[in-house]
Amino acid sequence: LLLSANEQPLSGPVDLQLALAPHAGTRIPLQVWRGNAIHTFGVDVASLPADGVDRCLCWHGMMCMTTPRAYEEVWGKRRGGPRGVTVLSVLLGSPSGEEEGFRSNTRIAAVDGQPIHDLGDLWNHGHGRNGSSGRGSSGGSGGLTGRGPQASVVVSLVDGDGFVYVRSLCPDPVFWPTVELRLTASGWVRTISST
Repeated sequence: LLLSANEQPLSGPVDLQLALAPHAGTRIPLQVWRGNAIHTFGVDVASLPADGVDRCLCWHGMMCMTTPRAYEEVWGKRRGGPRGVTVLSVLLGSPSGEEEGFRSNTRIAAVDGQPIHDLGDLWNHGHGRNGSSGRGSSGGSGGLTGRGPQASVVVSLVDGDGFVYVRSLCPDPVFWPTVELRLTASGWVRTISST
């Protein structure tokens, strides 16, 4: 039974994650209850590399990145195609979090009928540069796609089994703008969509 990490009491997995995260790459004391006694061990906290992750987008509340190598191995690499964009998590309260069917560990295949091959395609769609035939149809200037503040975005998703499903969401560019996170030599840099 895990009791504490770096002298912080543990009551569950979240406490363990919070206790370990600031100490990546260092050695900390870990207390366990085993054999009717408390034992203290020095453990090395893994410092995992970004594994090539140098860019991600928060798009309508979906944290997206180029499909990780591990996912490709499990899902099977698509012949000759780009790696694609995978939803790593869906944030509660966001446009995608409020709609049924948006889940983590799915690949975004298309948005408004336009294929999504990489994060650039997703970022460009958020800036109204996707060439979608629906652009400008409702007149208004609001919304990330320039189609009016209440226009829906249609997203085609593919799960790990290859099942394709289509969902729609209503963008909220005021509270959930498209945000890019990019790893630079000086650390992560955030860029917020201006549209």
